[in-house]
Amino acid sequence: MASFVHSPLRAGRVEIRLVALLPDADEFGDIVCRIFRAPLGTNLEYEALSYVWGSSEEPLLIQAMGSADCNGTSTKRALPVTQNLHDALRLLRSNTSNGVSRVLWVDAICIDQSNVEERSSQVALMRSIYSNASQTVVFFGPEDKFGALGMEFIKRVATTVDLDLLPEAGIWHENRKIEGHPVRQTLRELNALEEVVQLYTRPVNLLLLRVVIMP
Repeated sequence: MASFVHSPLRAGRVEIRLVALLPDADEFGDIVCRIFRAPLGTNLEYEALSYVWGSSEEPLLIQAMGSADCNGTSTKRALPVTQNLHDALRLLRSNTSNGVSRVLWVDAICIDQSNVEERSSQVALMRSIYSNASQTVVFFGPEDKFGALGMEFIKRVATTVDLDLLPEAGIWHENRKIEGHPVRQTLRELNALEEVVQLYTRPVNLLLLRVVIMP
């Protein structure tokens, strides 16, 4: 299969590329996407994907179609991605319902990595790219037994601890006892610290977090 080649972004426009991740009922089917150009700041909704790139030494191939393919042709070209990105796209596709494509901004795909000038100009737009996204999806990599437990623990702390009981500027008030603080009580749970440490010290872990980015 021939390699995918990015169509140049149009000069004089504040423009980005987006990825339409095509749905597939087969969980293990080839990942197929359509890459198209769009003016930054339009009403088009997309999600921004943030992930650990990982090693690029043994890339996997996805199938990509350019914007020209929307006008009648359906030529698929090979596009190499890292294992982490491949895993993220597969997981995101599995969460796609009703046979609708999922529109994403993914730096490794939407930016022509071989074009130094384009890469620099697009990196300068990243703040706006993330701000205009409907949400940012953060991918940590393959899940292990500590991943889900660690995330559940963090959610529980975030939803049960009264912010008014937290120390101000890192200093405990005299009338507050450290031993009775809710965080101390939660940390006494069996394996609680191990779950969180394992989650945040691994280079990658398969979890998706959704973060709404405010303009």
